[in-house]
Amino acid sequence: MDANLIQILEDTATMLELAGENPFKARAYSSAAHILEEQQIDVFKSVKENTLRNVAGIGAGLREGITEYVHTGKFAEYERLLKEIPSGVLDMTRLRGLGAKKVRSLHIQLGVSSISELEQACRKDKLCDIKGFGKKSQETILKAIEMWRSSQGNFHQHKALMDAEAIVSFLKEQKGFKAAEIAGDLRRRAETVSELYIIAEGKSKEAGEVLKDQFELTEKNGILEGGHSPVFGIPFVVEITDRKNYVQRLHETTGSEEFLIAFRKQFGEDFLKKPFKNEEELYEFLKIPYIEPELRESADIIKLALQNKLPELIEPKHMRGMLHCHSTWSDGHNSIREMALGAKALGYEYFAICDHSRTASYAGGLTIERVKAQHEEVDKLNDEDLGIRILKGIESDILPDGDLDYPDAILKTFDIVVASVHSSFTQTRESQTARIIKALENPYTTILGHATGRILLSRAGFDVDIEAIIDTAAEFGKIIEINANPYRFDLSWQNAKYAKERGVRIAINPDAHAVAELELTNLGIGIARKAGLEKSDIVNTLSCDEFLKLVKK
Repeated sequence: MDANLIQILEDTATMLELAGENPFKARAYSSAAHILEEQQIDVFKSVKENTLRNVAGIGAGLREGITEYVHTGKFAEYERLLKEIPSGVLDMTRLRGLGAKKVRSLHIQLGVSSISELEQACRKDKLCDIKGFGKKSQETILKAIEMWRSSQGNFHQHKALMDAEAIVSFLKEQKGFKAAEIAGDLRRRAETVSELYIIAEGKSKEAGEVLKDQFELTEKNGILEGGHSPVFGIPFVVEITDRKNYVQRLHETTGSEEFLIAFRKQFGEDFLKKPFKNEEELYEFLKIPYIEPELRESADIIKLALQNKLPELIEPKHMRGMLHCHSTWSDGHNSIREMALGAKALGYEYFAICDHSRTASYAGGLTIERVKAQHEEVDKLNDEDLGIRILKGIESDILPDGDLDYPDAILKTFDIVVASVHSSFTQTRESQTARIIKALENPYTTILGHATGRILLSRAGFDVDIEAIIDTAAEFGKIIEINANPYRFDLSWQNAKYAKERGVRIAINPDAHAVAELELTNLGIGIARKAGLEKSDIVNTLSCDEFLKLVKK
């Protein structure tokens, strides 16, 4: 998969809309981007082997453009539109809640061509004169601009991992390097990062020249910096060290500042002069249990290590159930069969289909009649004995008043109900909190989905008393989800840690809308580990019968 090409296709689709060109053409570009990402297609290999024509949904014109990109690094339609559409206008479409149609209207009627100009127009109440906009729109846009500015220079975890792993792989292939590993915030599984930090073992001069040539880095005392990662352009640093100091530097560049200060205060600095084979040997030398990288955030974890009370963190091998996934019955891209078999291929024993409920009509939410029809399909699939058990679930909208989206007679037909907020984000803190608490008190609610509604680097989430919500989940024995989608990671690791303290069980769910997204669960496991969660804290580690027994209880 080429992330740069996917971004080009998405931007081309947006610019076609901004230019007022054929909407079907724009949709074709957007669809092609989704297909390449969903199916993880290697376009370079496909062009070389002439197999791109076998990919459904990518027509002759797009194949020609992709082939040109593979051979030249250029995409003609994209280059043409870049000359016609001011870059600032394209930037405006990055703002939460502003699609291409709205931006086109603002650009034509107000003449705004950048986010700064849009901000000035909002502050001067100019949007009130435009049909479809008003004072509330201006307030929403100003908040979106504030969020956009605060997120600049930060990158989502999955993108950072993709580029960091590519850099590490490149280093390991070079003769000048013997080892290389990801360090810094990313090794601690930070939700977003501003920089990649790589530790490499090698001969500084020889290895440094390889890096300088490849990434245009500058070197100072074994630290190479100034480069940007190959796909997403993330600033990165490579620190080159020798074998004697490799493990110590890996440790020193992984922990947070608070953790490292407390660590040196507790153990001194003599250990920094001693060579170790790995970090486990370093901890053994200090006579304390190994502290996993994800936990190296605060000084408190060192106290737990000294007391031999470190959690035994959840691992991918512990997972047995795949929960909260979508299919073509609502807004998913694969059938229930395909999604279930995809989960089976990943080693899962049971799978819960949780398509959208009827209020989410924009996402193909299921009417009561379609719920019954879907249940019939699930029964037939289970009768086929696919080697994985399919559970009947729903992602029920939490309505503005806190009710779920179906009458009790329908809710009781589901094996699980994931209750989520998808609308009315602007309710007051008190009413939003009361709304979710009411949903948790509903006997048919199994799991609270993406509890704060945040979208990382895009939307802060609704104003809510999350601790009161977690306390309610504890009181009523409800499960709360860690949504493993890297744009959400909701609960945050901090909130998940509080949930553990309150005895709330957690579900790690991919919220997958395609087979390729099922593997996002592993990113959610990283967040759970960062929160200190263990196998016993996670409901997905139960057998199917154990899970259903817990749900029924």
